[in-house]
Amino acid sequence: MAKFNAYAACALWFENAKGINRAQARNLLEGCDDLEAIFMDGPERISIATPDQRLALQRAYKPDDIIQRLVQVDKSAVKMIIPADPLFPVRLNELEDPPLMLYARGNLELLNHPRPLAVVGTRHPTQYGMKVTKMLTQAAVEHSALIVSGLAVGVDALAHETALDQEGATLAVLGCGLDVNYPSANAGLRKRILSSAEGLLLSEKPPGTPAYPAFFPDRNRLISGLSAGIVVVEAVIKSGTMSTALHGIQQGREVFAVPGNIDAPQSAGTNYLIQNMAQILTTPDDLFVRLDWRLPKRKRPQLSADAGQLLSLVERYGDMTIDDFVDATGWPAGKCYEFLSELEIKRLIRCWFGRYNLN
Repeated sequence: MAKFNAYAACALWFENAKGINRAQARNLLEGCDDLEAIFMDGPERISIATPDQRLALQRAYKPDDIIQRLVQVDKSAVKMIIPADPLFPVRLNELEDPPLMLYARGNLELLNHPRPLAVVGTRHPTQYGMKVTKMLTQAAVEHSALIVSGLAVGVDALAHETALDQEGATLAVLGCGLDVNYPSANAGLRKRILSSAEGLLLSEKPPGTPAYPAFFPDRNRLISGLSAGIVVVEAVIKSGTMSTALHGIQQGREVFAVPGNIDAPQSAGTNYLIQNMAQILTTPDDLFVRLDWRLPKRKRPQLSADAGQLLSLVERYGDMTIDDFVDATGWPAGKCYEFLSELEIKRLIRCWFGRYNLN
């Protein structure tokens, strides 16, 4: 048995042993010199195991079943990635509680993307939350960010969809096996991510693992751990979104929260984060300045003369309203909107709550 498979086999075995948590399993994996011999001979070869651990390992020791599971994964489109693999995300290896192993399907180069940004939020966003999610995600894609989220309905799904709509990259972290269609409402989005050249599905749970609620806090720590920054759009106080934000703070990540109405349940979590531990996010620039993500240089597309005139105004003054354009040009508002739309379509400017700035 190859060294890679020996580690994978022991990782599956140890994680399936009831009474042995992930940290203990990691200590056993790191403390054993010959994993192949241990897997072939059984738990009696593990000298560093306590009597209770050895008993738990004995009960979970089913080598034929484990080998069969590894063979099935190897024959599928899923890639198993162990911590020693160069593909294993550097950001996850730095965590106090990294996964023992990862399962990935899609563009594996995204695992170590230089600009990973988590965009997370409630499953029941308001119209305001949906608008902000789209706006922030579009701006992040313009800055060549990888959009990381959890494939949940609501803000997560909208962040993934917007990234794909903008021909950007997106990574979905699951709390179940990659072959489990959860949530079923996002089956189409899941297929779209897999069919994209810039999409990836990721989980630390082996194929066939159901979506148990207890697994999602673990999933949330991976979303934050993979990311340089975490944007919380809307969240109730007790939620998986808040779990992701708190994991991010513990991991030393930059956490940003979008302020909302004080009487809206979906804003209770974000307002709490702003009040206590997160950075307030009022424009996309708050995010990119903090992360020091500069806009990649690109060739300016060809513009009509009128659109070029409006772009010059934005470049000179910035933060302009439609009234500012009318006053500066003498044009009717309808004509200004027409050429501002041209600039937005070509991604040269963006409108944030009625104010136009360079993109």
